[in-house]
Order: sequence, then structure tokens, then C-alpha cells
Amino acid sequence: MRTLLASLLVILTVAAPAVAPAQGYIYVAPVYRPVPVYVAPPVDMSRVQLTRRYSLGLRLDVSGINQTVVGEDMVMGGGGVMFRYRHSRHWGWEFAVDGMGASLADGRFERSAVPITGSLLCHLTPRGIFDLYVIGGLGYVASDVRITDPPGHPNLSEGRQSFGEFQAHIGVGAELRLGRSFGIVSDIRYIGRVLTDADAGRYYDGVDDGPVPSSSQGFQWTLGGLFHF
Repeated sequence: MRTLLASLLVILTVAAPAVAPAQGYIYVAPVYRPVPVYVAPPVDMSRVQLTRRYSLGLRLDVSGINQTVVGEDMVMGGGGVMFRYRHSRHWGWEFAVDGMGASLADGRFERSAVPITGSLLCHLTPRGIFDLYVIGGLGYVASDVRITDPPGHPNLSEGRQSFGEFQAHIGVGAELRLGRSFGIVSDIRYIGRVLTDADAGRYYDGVDDGPVPSSSQGFQWTLGGLFHF
């Protein structure tokens, strides 16, 4: 009997530590807490356009006027620099200098022009990333014409003439804002020009319509980029 009791006591002594922890163990699952994600507030472009009032940009130009020389239309191309200032939500200014040129009749007739213009802008849709505007203004165009073997002047192997024109223009355009600091801008303008000297276009006789008529009109298309600051 004593041997049996001793055996039971030994068994309980060995088994109790192994059973007790198993009966008192509780599994607690970890709690997952997501990391907060920062969401930037939407950009109010109307506010950005008013806080960044100054703009500087480069552009490409193509213009055509109602003039033909030796049967070819006068189409000039080039580029320029523009500066814009926006003093209110709907109103602003543009000042630009462009350089343009054309070569006709296999290079016998060449014309270059440097328009210097000032324009008033009216922004029709100042809110949002797409800004539609109307533009109009005045300017001065310094031009130079060169003709090889000019008709009516047998003593000249090459004729040159420099002259100036007053310009007025009006048109419509739009800017696509790609962020706070950059936008793509394009517009089309109706242009009218008048010679400062009415006799300047009569120097070369025998050229259809004269190298430069006393008055001309046409359209100019521009495409460029603006940096806002």
C-alpha cells in the first residue's frame, strides 16, 4: 500500500507542472493599427493664379498676311519671349518681343520682322486648370527686306530696305496649368499693320503688290510655355 501511494505521489509531482501551465495559458492576438496616410488637400488654382502673379515664357510664332510676292504667300515663322503680369483675377498684361522671318522665290526675296507688342488680357475662366482668355493690344514691327536682282533696278545686284509698321491685334487663347509653376499657353490673333512711311513699300518696282504694302492684315498663331513665380 505504501508503495502504491508513493508511486501516485511521484506521478502527481511530475505531471502537475506540465498540466497547470496548459490550463492557465490565454492567447491574445495582436491588434493591427494602420499607419495614418497623409492626403494633400486639393490645389485651388484660382488662388494659385493670384498668388503667382508674374510669368515668363518662350513661344513659337507663325503668321500669315494678305500679301503675295512673286506668286507666293507671305508666311513668316519664328519665336519670342513673353512676360505676363496678372494684377487681378480677370485682368492682366503681356509684353512680348518676337523674331520672325520668311524666304521666298528660292531665296531671292527675304524678309525679317521683330514685333514688339503690349497686350491686355481678360481671363474668362480664372478658376481651374484651364484658363480661357481674350487678348488685344498694340505694337511696333521693325522689318527688313532683301531682294536679289530687284526688278526695275538694273544697277543693283541686291536691294535692301528697312521700315517700320504699327500693329494692332485681338484674339483668343487658353492656358493649361500643369501645376503651380508651369503652364502651356496658345492663342490665335487677328493682326493689322500700317507702314509708318507710306512710301517704304514702293522702293522695288515690278514686284507684285510691292515687297510691303502700305497696309496689311492676317493672323498669328502662338504656342509656348509659361513659368509662374
